[in-house]
Amino acid sequence: MASTNKGYPGVTKAQLEKLVANYRRSIKKTRKGSLQPIDHDAKRDSNSVWFSRASVEELFKANNADGLRVYFAVHDNETMATEYDDMLTVILVATKNNGRGKDEDQIFDKEDTNEKALTGTDPIGGGSGLNHGKICPPANCP
Repeated sequence: MASTNKGYPGVTKAQLEKLVANYRRSIKKTRKGSLQPIDHDAKRDSNSVWFSRASVEELFKANNADGLRVYFAVHDNETMATEYDDMLTVILVATKNNGRGKDEDQIFDKEDTNEKALTGTDPIGGGSGLNHGKICPPANCP
């Protein structure tokens, strides 16, 4: 098995498929307008999210980052209008080690630049999370 940084084992395609299947079996969500939880629907719900190398490299460069945190989320047009309303997604957030053993998210609390400077919550830097991946289905499915 291939090794990655920090000595953690790599993941083979077969392992990935089993881990994703575990996630699909365990995830429950509700559709808009319903209170009833449902199982993952492989034809309707997200199966993967694709990001270009350039966009990930730009995220690292813009934030002088040394790590990446992946947040699981569900799109919501009331919060952020996209073509993927009510679909599972991931949001990538650059991180930087604060020198005291903690990897801090490099993301601003506010969208307004003046408010970013005033919050004082991000002493290392800051930016935006990357939320523009192509969700499968409908696009870029393997």
